[in-house]
Amino acid sequence: MWRGLIILSLLVGACSAPGRYFADAPVRRLDVAGSVFDVRIAHGLAEAVRVNPQYAPRMGELRTRAAFAIEKASGCDVVQLGGDQAVILGRLDCGDGAAVPPLPGAVSYSCLELNSWVTSADGWSYSEFDCDAY
Repeated sequence: MWRGLIILSLLVGACSAPGRYFADAPVRRLDVAGSVFDVRIAHGLAEAVRVNPQYAPRMGELRTRAAFAIEKASGCDVVQLGGDQAVILGRLDCGDGAAVPPLPGAVSYSCLELNSWVTSADGWSYSEFDCDAY
């Protein structure tokens, strides 16, 4: 019985733990249209860990929401995304080698999905959102 409780507490405590590459990076929590992400930035890469319970069988809208959260947390453009529905990794383009500016505190965004699709330079199609901070 005690063994089970110890294992369960370790698993629950690791839900939003960063990967090794992002272990020392500060975290910023962002709420984007009901998806809550812990975003960490390190050396031109970003990690967005989704921390809320949410039905997400495919990346779909999560890809767009994670990219939005990463861009708001880093101030840089996301040029590539990978990962799964829980942990999304992004490669950043901050312009001419500029350092990623730190942004404090948690922020929530209310987003409305527009009736249009956008195709990025690398061929990804995604929904367009109009988001406001609150």
